[in-house]
Formats: sequence, C-alpha cells, structure tokens
Amino acid sequence: MIPNANEEAVTSPLVFSGEEIILNRDNTDEGNMTITSKEQAVLTYENKKWYLQDRSEQKTTFVYTTEKIELKPGDIIVLGNRRFEFDE
Repeated sequence: MIPNANEEAVTSPLVFSGEEIILNRDNTDEGNMTITSKEQAVLTYENKKWYLQDRSEQKTTFVYTTEKIELKPGDIIVLGNRRFEFDE
C-alpha cells in the first residue's frame, strides 16, 4: 500500500507479505490514534484477487462495505484519518 500523495507523515510504501494481513496502528502509522490498535481491517488474497474487510468497532475503514470486496491498483483505503492507495 502506498500513502496517498496528499499525505505528509508517511512517504514510503507499506510492504506486507502473506495471504491474510491484519491492518492496525502498529503496521500502518504507529502514532495515529485514529487507527485501531488491534484490528482495523484485514486484507486477504484469494483466487488471485485482494479483498478488504473492515474489523474496526467504529467502522472507520473506507471503502465502506459489509462484505469482502476485490481491491484493484489505485483504490484508496482510509484507515482512521489516513488515506492509502492500494498497489499490488
């Protein structure tokens, strides 16, 4: 995932590996209290496609969906008040 170009705090891409990635404050933006510390969202790789599912209590992960959705390069993911661009 790549921080949105308009964001100043984080400039380098976030690199993850695996077929299931729990997104939270620790692995996206440690000092950002608007991102959940335990499980903000989960990225899963299934059948050669990436999916995103919100797991935050406050429902602050956007694209808003109640089910897993396919992610495509260029999609914007919002965790708390931070925006990230998805890039395979």
